[in-house]
Amino acid sequence: MLPALITDCLKNGRAVRFRAPGRSMHPTIRENEALVVAPAAPAWLALGDIVLSRCGEKITAHRLVWIDAETAAPGAPEGRPVFILRGDACRTCDPPVAAHQILGKVVAVERRGCMVNPYGLRTELVRRLYALASRLKSRLRSAF
Repeated sequence: MLPALITDCLKNGRAVRFRAPGRSMHPTIRENEALVVAPAAPAWLALGDIVLSRCGEKITAHRLVWIDAETAAPGAPEGRPVFILRGDACRTCDPPVAAHQILGKVVAVERRGCMVNPYGLRTELVRRLYALASRLKSRLRSAF
């Protein structure tokens, strides 16, 4: 029911606010933080944006890492670009997403009662430090 309500609101031009249950976007979005998502047409999106997409009954907020104009997503009209998304804490990308599956763009994260810009310099620095630490940890594990 919640995915249908979120989809309906965004398709009708209204922003939504809801809690993100997962950890796939850590540290940018932490488990159970509230997201504010505004409607966004796929043409308005840029690499690095955090995009809300829907596949069946599942709604996911992941970072846009690539726009592929040559590959068609399953069920997408020919010649339409597909969007490649990945969670900040994930090692692999999600399956390609068609333009009609894009619902909106995350514009704010509510953390401890304050609104945080998910695209701000501080947030980006923390995200990159986490990614560096994760790669270092992986290399140390494989060395021993």
